[in-house]
Amino acid sequence: MLSFEQSLQHAPRIDGDKPLLIYKVGILGSAPLDFMPELAKKYAMPYVSSDKIRHDLMVERQAQGMSPAMAQDVQSRSVQHAVHRQAGRHLAEGGDVVVDMFVNNPKGRTSMHNIAQRRGGLAIGLVLNTPMQQALERVEAWTEAEEFEPPVNRWPHPPMSITRAMGRHIVRPQRSEGGLFLDVDGTGTTQDLLDQVEAHFHAADLKGRSGNV
Repeated sequence: MLSFEQSLQHAPRIDGDKPLLIYKVGILGSAPLDFMPELAKKYAMPYVSSDKIRHDLMVERQAQGMSPAMAQDVQSRSVQHAVHRQAGRHLAEGGDVVVDMFVNNPKGRTSMHNIAQRRGGLAIGLVLNTPMQQALERVEAWTEAEEFEPPVNRWPHPPMSITRAMGRHIVRPQRSEGGLFLDVDGTGTTQDLLDQVEAHFHAADLKGRSGNV
């Protein structure tokens, strides 16, 4: 695993005029809760949240007469398809998009790459490098402070157990999957992470995204 400084030294130069599809690779707790929304806000990019989509699908099912228990059983594939549609629409319009969703397996990341490539864009996976213990401590603090919103606070399993399970099943990205992967030290504050992304953008010569936007 490269350090943040090492990853900057290996940063590729890319066409900064391409629309970007930015998503994350990591586990629950590997970054502050507001990191991806703040990233979207910093660069004035549309924001797509897989958690919000899952919650909306649950509400829609309940409105159709399903019991709350059945409505909560929203398949991950349904959420992914909805995320892909929304992200693809923003890219087709020539804009960037931040997708707040962990994409931790090669098949999912290749799908992100293909979605962006078909629309002349570039998929960027932010690889959040955070020790398991710190991720668990964050999740425990968020749980105690009731900072999780639906549907996370209604999951059948405690968030800390989800973090552990994600850590067991995550697959590190490979260049062969397509797109671009940027290593981010997830141990700091939201601003620390935003500064790292800006440094990556500058190193990759992403026009219009490496300064104050």
